[in-house]
Amino acid sequence: MSPEDNLLRKRMFETYEFSQSNIYQLNANLGPSQVEGLASEVIRRLAAKEYQFPDVLLEPTDDWLSLFCRALVSQEDDAAVRFVTDLHAGGVPAEEVYIKHIAAAARLLGEWWLDDHATFAEVTLASVRLIAIMRSMRPFFAPARTKLEKSAFFASVPGETHTLGIHMASDLMRMEGWNITLQTGLDHDQLVAAIETSDCNIIGLSMSGAHSIDALARLVVALHVSCPHVPIIVSGSEIRDQRPKVELMCVDGIADTFDDAKIQMNTLCQMRSD
Repeated sequence: MSPEDNLLRKRMFETYEFSQSNIYQLNANLGPSQVEGLASEVIRRLAAKEYQFPDVLLEPTDDWLSLFCRALVSQEDDAAVRFVTDLHAGGVPAEEVYIKHIAAAARLLGEWWLDDHATFAEVTLASVRLIAIMRSMRPFFAPARTKLEKSAFFASVPGETHTLGIHMASDLMRMEGWNITLQTGLDHDQLVAAIETSDCNIIGLSMSGAHSIDALARLVVALHVSCPHVPIIVSGSEIRDQRPKVELMCVDGIADTFDDAKIQMNTLCQMRSD
């Protein structure tokens, strides 16, 4: 393995450990029903990805899937991520690792959950690790430079009724030369589908207070699965009070003013186009 590969592998493990720790803490701040909802969101959305690549060079074997799922629910924190890094180091493209291997494992975990072959605690643990693995693989999903670099999808968190701020922010960013798609009033599944099918380079989410934390957490988890390469910025009128919880969601930016959001968006856009 080359020095560059070793460095990338090291960074993947560091990102994995950081993301896993944050999501553990986030779950500790949510109620049991919210934690179950996040676990279900991860398993459901990942499993749905399994059939997006009908023709691949290497399908996961039943033995590999079983061993990987056991690693996901084991007491060894980095056992599962080693499966993935070894697979990718062996030449399996990141898209196939994600769409076929990780997605198929999520489907199997869902079956184990329904058949009582895995407990709620085990599936929750596995879902945390799956999200952390996807975060660690993010560099492999970065798209090539696009023609329309300054594009963003702005949306209010499902259930949020305070939308004046995000409408104003959209107008102001358009004046700054950004192509902004704005959606408010959509439910969770509608919003995830709209963002997933867009060609945006940045996702901007707006929430106005503690009442939106659960919906925001579920939305961010869904977007980590559906759009693993797109950075997420969260803003809102009371974001300072909610910052400790929002930081645990592994978003890419948190902005409490328009100027702050503009700076972060320009920085992320430049990073993605370099």
